[in-house]
Amino acid sequence: MKRTLLVTFLVSCLMAAFGQYRNLPVNAGTTKGKAILSTAPDGTVSSENTPNIPAAITGFRVQEKEIGRTNFDIQTIASLGRRIGEPSDGTIGAAWQMSFIQPNFDDRGTGYNYFDGADWGPNPTAQVEGTRSGYPSYTVMENGTEVVISHKALSAGWQLIAYTKPLGATTWTPHILPSDVPGGNVWAKIAAGGADGNSLHVVGITLHPDFGGSEYLGMTNHPLYWRSTDGGQTWDKQDVVLPGVDSSKYLTMPAEAYNIEARGETVAISITGLFGDILVMKSTDNGETWEKHVVYDFPLDKWNGEAYSESDLPPDDNAPEPLATFSSDGAGSLVIDDQGMVHLFFGELYVAGNTADASISVYLGTNGIGYWSESSGTLTTIAGAEDLDGDMEITLGGSIGDYRYTNAGLASFPTASIDADGNIFLVYMAFNELFTDGSGGNTYRHIFIIKSADGGETWSAPFGIINPEVTELPEFVEAAFPAIPSFTGDNIQLIYQQDYIPGLTASGATVPDQYIMHLSLNKDDFSIISEDKEVISERNSLTIFPNPAHTLVYVDFDLAQGSVVSLSLFSLLGEQLSSKKLDNLGAGKQSTFLDVSDLNPGIYVVKVENDEMALTKKLVID
Repeated sequence: MKRTLLVTFLVSCLMAAFGQYRNLPVNAGTTKGKAILSTAPDGTVSSENTPNIPAAITGFRVQEKEIGRTNFDIQTIASLGRRIGEPSDGTIGAAWQMSFIQPNFDDRGTGYNYFDGADWGPNPTAQVEGTRSGYPSYTVMENGTEVVISHKALSAGWQLIAYTKPLGATTWTPHILPSDVPGGNVWAKIAAGGADGNSLHVVGITLHPDFGGSEYLGMTNHPLYWRSTDGGQTWDKQDVVLPGVDSSKYLTMPAEAYNIEARGETVAISITGLFGDILVMKSTDNGETWEKHVVYDFPLDKWNGEAYSESDLPPDDNAPEPLATFSSDGAGSLVIDDQGMVHLFFGELYVAGNTADASISVYLGTNGIGYWSESSGTLTTIAGAEDLDGDMEITLGGSIGDYRYTNAGLASFPTASIDADGNIFLVYMAFNELFTDGSGGNTYRHIFIIKSADGGETWSAPFGIINPEVTELPEFVEAAFPAIPSFTGDNIQLIYQQDYIPGLTASGATVPDQYIMHLSLNKDDFSIISEDKEVISERNSLTIFPNPAHTLVYVDFDLAQGSVVSLSLFSLLGEQLSSKKLDNLGAGKQSTFLDVSDLNPGIYVVKVENDEMALTKKLVID
């Protein structure tokens, strides 16, 4: 089944910042699903994907660097937070959610890798925390100390623990955040700031009653704030209720529907929970006092199931149904410019309340990345999934509900950064309508980047990072959860999660390998700064002919030196259909063949690899 979603988002060399509030109309009436709200802190998220997916094909990557793997594919429920930073000149630290033991993921915790200026370390196999933990956030203090925060179930309930590691050290030191909340706290985000750059600021939520917590001050999943001015040794602020982010406005807050950023004495917290006000809380005195900025005043305060009508909602020609109203999908990101002004980005989402059971429906066909700046006070839409084939529509394969990412629409999971010149960069995940998989016809999601050189007034056209210059066979890549540092130096440092199956894997199903990939991008034109120069010449050294084929396929390739080579054939789902070893090959041009007479018509992948290389090409059987 194909679904067509109308948009008016056109590609241009430079698109002006939209002067009106929202201008990516959508037709999402047929993509409605129930919202994911009270999520278990162990990370279990249901989806409707087909279980027992075969292992993914490896070796598609060209100029990227694999820095880790995981079989736990849910990096966040909503806001990603920071996952990468530059502790010192030329070095990079990166963190992600990592686990390999299925189906319970008892080893779940923070995967971490470090680039020392010359090389990344080996893929990690053990988590930072030592025992099962969840959903990390990463930051770097001014003195180079790296910090990871995650939640963990201890005897006293769920607790937030910050782990610190001085630059160059290998051992992480834990620091438990104090709390008097019954049941404890989970789902934290962290940022470093303060006059000396060594204060730590944390936002998290109380544990939901469904998972052993309790209602706190009249609200479930209550957001709270912590501060340490000595790098995590002590916490002089704990369980702080932000003014107006409480039971006066909210009944609950979805997991990770908030984020935090700091720059000097300025601290900003975003509140982007669906079905509630979208807020920015700002402090200019390192977290002592706070002021509230209302980005979007949601029309139904503390909705708990009561009936409402169109007259209770603001007029909106883009609403997919009369009782649907604009909101956020929970995924937000912040930057603070050198004037101390806050910039907020979030995934847009239409929602509706169901009076029968007080549940919330989400319209997964919503298309847009929302943007608000403190200096303008205006909410606009600056990006989204693109009309890449130029037919004024976005056409997707399958049913979005079958391969959704929690509550995300067509474009989501934004992460923003700023450099010393005030350039603002934003990466986000969105559907690429040109590429669908070979099983159910589901459409792949890719990573896009945009840039503003004038403080958010105008934005460049989205640039697709997943392309042939980066990844061989990009039409088979699913790219999700992009992360860049809060501050960009000479180049844009990006990590993301890559596999070859659209959407999250269903709970209880076998999760294929997910690859954590790193890229360096030029700030001016987003071109690739390669980490492996030899890969460029290797990319084009594999030739298969005829192509399309139906009987025999001849495979030619070059070897820099003699070696044993493996020649394999895969389906698009990663199932290995055949494999043979070619022994005692010498250096130079080599030639062999594959018998494909038994294959059904379709698209396949040929892979040639040895200890030094892994080359792949698409093969069409007619």
